[in-house]
Amino acid sequence: MKGILGLLVSLLVFLVGSADSFGFTLFPPDLFTGIVKMLVNIPSLMVIAGGSLFQVFACFPGGQVLATLRGLLPAKRSAHEIGEAAHVDDCLGWVRRMRKNRAQVLKETAEQKTDEFRCYLAELISTDYKAEEISVLGEIKIQMIQEEETVPVLVSNMLAGASPAFGMLGTLMGLIVMLGNFSDTSGLASGMALALMTTFYGMMFTQFFWFPLAKKFTRTSRLNTRRRERELAAVLLLLEGKPDMHISDQLSSMSRD
Repeated sequence: MKGILGLLVSLLVFLVGSADSFGFTLFPPDLFTGIVKMLVNIPSLMVIAGGSLFQVFACFPGGQVLATLRGLLPAKRSAHEIGEAAHVDDCLGWVRRMRKNRAQVLKETAEQKTDEFRCYLAELISTDYKAEEISVLGEIKIQMIQEEETVPVLVSNMLAGASPAFGMLGTLMGLIVMLGNFSDTSGLASGMALALMTTFYGMMFTQFFWFPLAKKFTRTSRLNTRRRERELAAVLLLLEGKPDMHISDQLSSMSRD
């Protein structure tokens, strides 16, 4: 439902912006004045936003697109988003608690449900899988979660590619209208400037929003993957009966802090 609604709304936004570009004035020309009038053009923004969003809503589920766009908003640091050195200490604490009372710690971990992968490991240990089996299943789970976390990167990269393309499309629409009224030489310069605004917006959205957003999600996914790999390594070393110092050295070697 979110995908269909997103498609319809983005298409409507694109059509409204295109209609204004082709001469069907929908916004008062004196809406802005001064420098704001030179830099802000609502129809051009609607062409870029509507066209780019229509493309991603057509290719990805609506919930995933909205979740990606929420990445543009400042978010509070969650409790499990800690530095890598601190995560090593957290893993060691988890292992030490399991040495003392494994059943109780596994039950608490499963009940908290704040960390999907750690809960998964707790379930595997509780069902008496062997270390080799946990290693294989853990790697598969890490890969599956990583693929899910890659979707926002794909959405951001598609937006980064679509914005300049729709910017050029808006420019072509503006040039068609301008050349269709070529006899009005007084408006050629302003018409050209207006036509180029969509290209300007397309490049601006790509460089200031979509590319940084893709890099943000990529970095987050890599950090999360390394944390899951450390948690899996900690569990395997625990099942092998390795001492705490050995586990600490092994996990620290997997940290980049």
